[in-house]
Amino acid sequence: MDFTPGELMRIHRIRKGLTQEELAEIIGSYQVRVSRLENQVEFPTCEEIEKIENALETAIWTKRKGDAMNGV
Repeated sequence: MDFTPGELMRIHRIRKGLTQEELAEIIGSYQVRVSRLENQVEFPTCEEIEKIENALETAIWTKRKGDAMNGV
């Protein structure tokens, strides 16, 4: 099954035990922004991609060893 980046973001956020509000605080954003990214209403900036992937400790938009598509 293929997941969208927004779905992967939600899956990994939940696996880390974070609420949307908590992730928003970590990345210096707002809960509504996290919701819009997860629902793909909006798309992340390069800076947000880096912050989100670092916070969730996985690759979602970028390709790197152990990326999110492999479930790592």
